[in-house]
Amino acid sequence: MSKVSKTVTFDYKNKKGLSAGEARIISDLAASGKQIVSLSDFLEKTGSSARNRVMVSRLAKKGWLIRLTRGKYLISPLASGSKGRWTTHEFLIASCFAKEYYIGFMNALNFYGFTEQVPMDVTIAVRKPLKNREVLGIKFNFVLLPKKRFFGVSKVNISGININISDKEKTIIDALSHPEHCGGIMEVAKVVYNSKKHVDLAKLCRYAAQNGKKSVFNRLGYLLDLFGILESSSVAHIIERNISKGYVALSPGESRAGKYNSRWRVFANVLPERLLSVRE
Repeated sequence: MSKVSKTVTFDYKNKKGLSAGEARIISDLAASGKQIVSLSDFLEKTGSSARNRVMVSRLAKKGWLIRLTRGKYLISPLASGSKGRWTTHEFLIASCFAKEYYIGFMNALNFYGFTEQVPMDVTIAVRKPLKNREVLGIKFNFVLLPKKRFFGVSKVNISGININISDKEKTIIDALSHPEHCGGIMEVAKVVYNSKKHVDLAKLCRYAAQNGKKSVFNRLGYLLDLFGILESSSVAHIIERNISKGYVALSPGESRAGKYNSRWRVFANVLPERLLSVRE
């Protein structure tokens, strides 16, 4: 699967002129390759906490700094000119909101090429509650996960910054656990089908066990079986041992009409014919 890189172009209008000192600081920060800066970055330049606060406030009012969260700002480089047009990667912004986080769900599916859908929002797994927010027209949505489900995180380098993102197997487990954050069960079914050549099924099962939600095993087993992937795999018995004893809705919140699958203890409230159509 090829990785999908996504950048966002911002138009921040009405940027105002810089003094010589301000231009030097912005130029130095931009030359260092930084797109996102903190108050400490300015403190190194100004040498004074009081002057630092005044400088940052002034640059923000002039449109050269965009506040992302407390103490962190997106810098509009000098090259963007007075019209304020520049490009950055949305994952860089997403990395600023929490210390413990990873970018996942639909964004990770798109990043790994599991889906052709380009998400309009950025969905971020976090350990502490955060309110969804919008920055420069991009919506950032936060999914609170317990500590035991915070695993399977990789790092990718974007513009010199290491960004946390769920690895391929964890992305699929999260999709099975939260179809609502991944385009729904039809999109998840497509992901499972397309994963057969690019994902370690044994690792997928280990992750499903570590995740701790048995419903993930139910949905995983049902979809792998439907697509005929289990026929040539040794993980069927592992999945069957771990499924929930109670029936699990294949697509939470969807139609109440459907059929019960006794092998995988799944209430299949989406027709198999629809699910199989993702192979086309």
